[in-house]
Amino acid sequence: MNMKPILKNWRKYLKEINVAVKGIKYESTIAAAMNSFFENNSLEYTASATGGAGKGSDVEVKDYNGNIVHTYEVKTSKGTRVDFGQFRVSYDLSTGWTQATGLDNDVVKAIFQEVESTLDSEVSPKIVPFPEGPRLTSDSAAMFWESYVGRPREKSLSGNITTIPVSKDLIQRYYSEKGDNFIILGDDIYSLSDNILPSLSEALRESYVVFRIKYHSKNKYSYTLALRGKFIDTKETDFGTAMKKIYF
Repeated sequence: MNMKPILKNWRKYLKEINVAVKGIKYESTIAAAMNSFFENNSLEYTASATGGAGKGSDVEVKDYNGNIVHTYEVKTSKGTRVDFGQFRVSYDLSTGWTQATGLDNDVVKAIFQEVESTLDSEVSPKIVPFPEGPRLTSDSAAMFWESYVGRPREKSLSGNITTIPVSKDLIQRYYSEKGDNFIILGDDIYSLSDNILPSLSEALRESYVVFRIKYHSKNKYSYTLALRGKFIDTKETDFGTAMKKIYF
């Protein structure tokens, strides 16, 4: 048996677990940094890492009465491999690509509307069969690559298919509608719901969607669209400077 594909997918699985754990640890690091800032400046606030998943917040800041004053989304960096929301799609030979998840989210629907025509024109079968998805097995993921490129896939069954530019306000809207006040990307803080700091949209150089075959676990893949961006560095959003603007 050829063990290379199995080992490669297992490494991907471990990497995804490590990324998740790293994210949880970073939320705690951010909360600790905030509490140090509050203590050093005699401010009666307390930050807590709330381990938000889905619609939850990653970090909450409360006043001395226990009232939530601000909530934060936290990402470990603002690198080009950071996903700012993702969803799945499926394919029909008659109608083309359709949105499969996030159907109750207006921003996700707006993202799909922007990329749908490009997906239909750029990603179609050269030969059939072509798997419907959005969930794929190892066999159907292999079938996709063979149908899409016209020959068997020699590399890992997971991988990027195409990249499509989208409106720069979509990442901002995605997190604003979750209800958080700010988002922290690495060492920078951006406004989501007010003008205290530059908004996430203002800091984006470009925003785009990566369409990929995503590996989830053994024999489990999917057609996944991930929202990503490239950012401009500004001193105004640096953690220390931003905290002063928010709380002074």
